[in-house]
Parts: sequence; C-alpha cells; structure tokens
Amino acid sequence: MRKSIWFVDELLKDSSIDVVYHKNLRSWEEVALSWKNVFKPEFAPNMPKLLRQEILQPDEITVARLKSPKIIACRLNHMEYKVLILTANGNLVRAPHDDLWDSCLPVDLQAIICGQESVHLPRFHVSKFMGELFYAYHSTNYTHFIYEYLAPLACTGDFRCEEAMQNSKIVTFAKCLASWQNDLFAEVGVDIEGKIATFQIPEGTIWCFELDSLHVPIKTNRISTLRALRSYFKASSISAKPDIPLALCTRNDSRRARIANADELEALVIELGGVNVDPARMSLKEKKDFFSKASLVIAESSGTMNPFLFSDSSNVLIPVALESARRTDLFYGGTTHNTGVMHRYQYNLCMTTTFQTPNGVMPSIYVDLVKLRHAIRAQL
Repeated sequence: MRKSIWFVDELLKDSSIDVVYHKNLRSWEEVALSWKNVFKPEFAPNMPKLLRQEILQPDEITVARLKSPKIIACRLNHMEYKVLILTANGNLVRAPHDDLWDSCLPVDLQAIICGQESVHLPRFHVSKFMGELFYAYHSTNYTHFIYEYLAPLACTGDFRCEEAMQNSKIVTFAKCLASWQNDLFAEVGVDIEGKIATFQIPEGTIWCFELDSLHVPIKTNRISTLRALRSYFKASSISAKPDIPLALCTRNDSRRARIANADELEALVIELGGVNVDPARMSLKEKKDFFSKASLVIAESSGTMNPFLFSDSSNVLIPVALESARRTDLFYGGTTHNTGVMHRYQYNLCMTTTFQTPNGVMPSIYVDLVKLRHAIRAQL
C-alpha cells in the first residue's frame, strides 16, 4: 500500500516536495469559538473526532511544489473522473478520509493505490507535459466545485500572480467550463483566461501524465478555506435588510428523493409563511440577492452551500442532515455539519428513519416535521 501524505510535516519528509507558499486564514480565537459552538447531538460514532480534526487543524493554506510527479486520471463517465497524484518517490498526495471511497474505484486505480506496477495495467496510457502547473480538483458538482476548486484558487490568488507563476496553467479534465463556473470565477476575482491546461482523456481509460512540476494547494482545514472564500463574496454582495422570513432550499431533480417527505416539508414552509426555492434554477445574482434577504433558511446537505456563501452572518440556518446508510465510518451530515460550524448558526438535526432509495445509490430521510416546526417558530 502506498503511503498517503497531506499535512505539511508529512510533505517535507518527501525529498521531491518543496513548500513554496503559506498563508494563515483565521485566528486561534475564532477556532476555539467555533469548536465551542459545535452542536453535538446524534453524532455517528466518529463524528466528534472528525469535527475536532476539521476545526482544530492548522487554519492555513499551503502550496506544495512537487518535482517530477505523476497525475493518474480515470474518466468514470462523461462528467466524473478520479485523480491520483503521485510524488517522484511514489507517495500519494491526498487528504485524509479520501480513502473512504477507494472500494468504489475501478480495480486498476485500486491496484495503483496498493503500489502495483502501473505499466502492466490494462487501459493505461502515458503522456508528458512540461512547464509549471497548478492543480485543484475540478468537479461538475456545484458544492464540490466550490470547496475543492474555487476556494483554493481564490485563497492562493496572490501566489499565482507572482512572477514565477505568471505562465503557469491550471489543470482541468473538463472539456469546457460551465457558464456558472465562469460566473463564480469572475465573482471572486480569479482570472482564468488563457490559464487552463485541459487534459482530455476518453471515457473508461486511465492516463498517466508525467509532469515537470505541479503546485498543489494543501488545505488542512476545509472549514477555514470556505470561510475565507465567503469573504470574497461579501466584498461584492448585495446589501439588503432581510425581508424574507423563511425559505426552504428544495430540489426538482433526482436529488429530491433524498428527502422522502419533501412535499410535506414544502407545505409546512408555505403554511408558516415561507417560500420554497430551487437554487439550481437561479443565476448567481439571484442567489446573492435572495439569500442576503432570507432571515431563516432550511437546507439539506450540500444545499447549505448557497445560504452559507451569500446570506448575512446574522441569519439562521437550519440544516437537515443526511446520514450515510452505506458506510458506518462516514459521519452524519457531511457538508451540513461543516457549514453549520463554519457559520456558527443555530443547528438543529431534523432527521428520523433512514432507508435506501430504489436505485440504491443515496439514502433518503424523513424530516421530523414536528421538531422542525418548533425550531422554526423559535426563530420567527
């Protein structure tokens, strides 16, 4: 099994890595206050430990320069891909808990993770690329795009403007960026024109890109990275006195199945004088305008990202958490818990029975409407 490294002290033990940039994102006073305000009921067995690790990790972002690394990429379908970064010494550069999904990967990638000779694997191709490259994980998923791609690019903007990085390229495996992604780049001041290096690979194949160098942003505390990104939006956000007392972020695609009683939940919000809104159908300007005016927002899992980015810090978020029915070592809530901590919003876990959806991909939940009604009335 290859060794996985991520934290700075681990990176510095690899002779092929140099740390070339470092920035603190938050004071320790804020870290202590965040941990004090974490809402702690009904956690999965390892949730307190993971939250503590997330909050109390060094509140910083670092850029590591890898000399002669390899990027191994596999396109799983027309939209999603998996990437492994190997140092010249054969170590894997990846964040803690990334290994939770190893069992879901194609067997070829699992073999690489285990340290087997990749040259003998089927569907494996090698390509070379020279020059300075900057890598952050690009995703077509809105939430993952924000905290894996947009946040580290925004937080390291001053580094990428340095003379040595003027001609560097940002790696992506997407054929083109979506319009909403370009809008977000423009919003936070990330100039990507002429700075994208697209590595296109056919579906169902594995490619090994042998590079001259690769700059990788290391965010040991995802919470603080997202908090820093929020400050970029606040600088240009619409200032308005909240006049929407209650809002529910709903879904009108396949993800609607994540909440089994979604119709009843929407009816409750209307009954209490609120509005139901689907952020996926809103422009960036509409999101900023709406969530800056919403006093109380209810959102499920990754649906908490929009109110987190665009709402006023005095507003209240009630996340409705999903738990994983597939892996006992995954914590409840995920992004929901993290956004609740990041914003220090009042947190109410409104969840009861969990069961699998018909396709077996995602768990689905019933929201405890009685408990939620009390939580809403306590805030209105």
